[in-house]
Amino acid sequence: FPYINPIHKVANYICKISEDSDESASMLEFMSKLREKLEHNVAIHHKMECKRIDKYIKTKDESNFLVVGKVLVQRNSNILSNWKIADVRDKDEGLVEVSIFCPRSVIKGQCNIEEEDDDDMNGFKVLTTCKLEDLSISNVDIFINFHGGGFVLLNSQDAFGSKFGSLLKIRMEETSECPQFVMLSVDYRLAPEHPFPAPVIDGLSVAD
Repeated sequence: FPYINPIHKVANYICKISEDSDESASMLEFMSKLREKLEHNVAIHHKMECKRIDKYIKTKDESNFLVVGKVLVQRNSNILSNWKIADVRDKDEGLVEVSIFCPRSVIKGQCNIEEEDDDDMNGFKVLTTCKLEDLSISNVDIFINFHGGGFVLLNSQDAFGSKFGSLLKIRMEETSECPQFVMLSVDYRLAPEHPFPAPVIDGLSVAD
């Protein structure tokens, strides 16, 4: 991807811009346009990967299928309290959004799974947003993904499908059954709207 290398330069530049800087408004406008373009491309790739993975799962169990969606995790703004960071700057105790990929068979809790309305998804299954603990996922491996973008770009769907698909394919070659594992991708907050260490706090809150 030709945009990957400049991302770190952009991120480094943004981190140096203070909130009251004259450059803030123009940078936010630039970031908004750049994010919109990148996330459109990510969404298209994400759908393609979802359909491919759904086919993988059904080769092992025709009654099983891929579930994608969003789950919520409580943010812990005090998780860095023991770290030697002079200014944490984050007091938001809200919820962190996390994208989830898993076979339906690993979800034991009460949840609402609906058909995706998008024709391109061919009846894809989408999990209605809920809290992670409501899914009662236990005794399965959990992989946590932190997407790329230098803490300023992209979202939790970036390269998510390809990573999950690769792991699933490896597991499927090792067993005669559909692998039982979950992959979570953290939709951590992005700079400059949410300065460091906001994304770190989100990531650690989910891992915790």
